[in-house]
Amino acid sequence: MTNVLWHAAEATWFEYPSGSQLNYFRRFPPFYQVVARDGVRVHFEKEGPDKMSRQRPIEDETLRERVKKKLEKVVNRRYVVEAVISLKSLIKYFPVEKGEDDIRMVYDATANELNDAVWVPSFWLPTVESMIRSFDENSWMMDCDIGEQFLNYPLHKDVWPYTGLDFGPILSEKDLEDGKARWYHWIRMLMGFKPSPFIAVKMTLVAEEVVRGDRHDEDNPFHWTTTRTNLPGSADYDPGKSWIAKIRKDGRLAADLFTFVDDERVKGPDEDITWKAGHRLGYIQAYLGIQNAARKLRACTQTPGAWAGSVVHVLPEFGVCVLTSPEKWNKLRDILRKWLDRIDSGEEKLDHKELLSDRGFLVYVTRTYPAMVPYLKGFHLTIENWRENRDVDGWKITSKGVEDDTMSAEIEEAEDEAAVNHKMEEDLQQTFTQHAPEDGLTKASPRFREDLLSLMKLSNFELPPLRLVRGKVVFTAVYGFGDASGKGFGSTVGDGKKDVSYRMGIWGKDIEDESSNYRELRNLVETAEEEARKGNLSNTEFFLFTDNSTAESAFHRNNSSSKLLHALIGPRGPGKMQQSGVRGTG
Repeated sequence: MTNVLWHAAEATWFEYPSGSQLNYFRRFPPFYQVVARDGVRVHFEKEGPDKMSRQRPIEDETLRERVKKKLEKVVNRRYVVEAVISLKSLIKYFPVEKGEDDIRMVYDATANELNDAVWVPSFWLPTVESMIRSFDENSWMMDCDIGEQFLNYPLHKDVWPYTGLDFGPILSEKDLEDGKARWYHWIRMLMGFKPSPFIAVKMTLVAEEVVRGDRHDEDNPFHWTTTRTNLPGSADYDPGKSWIAKIRKDGRLAADLFTFVDDERVKGPDEDITWKAGHRLGYIQAYLGIQNAARKLRACTQTPGAWAGSVVHVLPEFGVCVLTSPEKWNKLRDILRKWLDRIDSGEEKLDHKELLSDRGFLVYVTRTYPAMVPYLKGFHLTIENWRENRDVDGWKITSKGVEDDTMSAEIEEAEDEAAVNHKMEEDLQQTFTQHAPEDGLTKASPRFREDLLSLMKLSNFELPPLRLVRGKVVFTAVYGFGDASGKGFGSTVGDGKKDVSYRMGIWGKDIEDESSNYRELRNLVETAEEEARKGNLSNTEFFLFTDNSTAESAFHRNNSSSKLLHALIGPRGPGKMQQSGVRGTG
């Protein structure tokens, strides 16, 4: 409790010069008070590491002083403490240039094999798609930010012995004469430690529940009384409204809160309620001991900046739209030109680490523009093309030597990890060590150049284009059902008001020997293409139903680990439909 009081006393109105500590006593829900005090327990899969390799000397005097300043900062904030326990392993640290006269510190919990010893579950993060479900044409937004996100939360004492730091290289003779300690260890969630993102997000969500408060209290800006369902297939379904929404007593959409790692967005039905919700978020977090970065606050508006890689604008003439920022749009185009120039110049070996970083950024940004997602496959294949279990085109093969068309979950996890890693590296300045070839190089997949050209064509705009999500124009919902069984296929399409169109037939010799997953997806894609050719999909929300989970996943993700399935969704499938303003649903 002494530390809680010390951190609180050192804080100013707008900053935390001495850091912060969770005020666990009676402020967190009872179930989480011990966790807020002691930290979330880390799951060890095996014994922790025993590497005690000392830190290498820093020869450059200027660099040594900068490193010393950074290390003293975390000590002065009591995130790192002098070791009075027996250390079992040391974490290496190294500086990375940040601008011309600054550095950021990287703490590598992979080098001492601590990350290899622990297990971390996968976890959910909101995206722009999940956020805009609660929007309508009257919504307002306000942005806040959590300061020092990872460092807000305690590191469980079971991990302390494996997070030692050797301050020897920064200690001068005078420091040694003054008796300054050489050995320290972390007591907060450190950057570079594999469980840090999960634990920080977990504790942030606990705090969110406190922020939301009592939904029945009408003075609470997050107040709501009931839910409204607007479900596809129902007689009164309105494509211009969200499928489910929390409704206030006055009949308007309730205020809500969304957090992507450390970026917070509050939305509300008008400017006043949105401001009150943002104010409640800030003061409740401070009450709990979580830093609110007031300098990054963005005032209430219907046209804010980026959040989770996407920009959401509520425009009077259109409705709810998404786009990316001009800076990210220009960076996306620069990345595409860079790699195309290298391929065209004859480079056969490409930098694997640079590809990983650029792929993370592209995955992060193209979630705003689903039509671009299928053409990231060239990046995915090139990044993995150094592995042995790849065919001549870079596609993964199984032990039987055939393509695997059922690994949609692996695709989704890889893309989510790439997006989160980019977020960590960009905003939280956390560097991740990932599996890579020994020489750091990989070979371009045959389709890499073709996909780069496709992406450049789709991004051939000086400014980022608007993608309409929920327009003021009344859309029509159209429903289709497709199935392929044995040698036959068929589908029906209709809006429940007019005649139903149908198609049916028997596969030719070139198709009937393909997998059932391929035939199912091809039937769905050709059904959609035929409806588009007839002009039936203009200003339409199109739902296409199937009983095949692999086809549904490929359709939804705009991606597949199978060469044949991806060929269906790349140049001709859902990506193309998204460009036509159709929202495909399996």
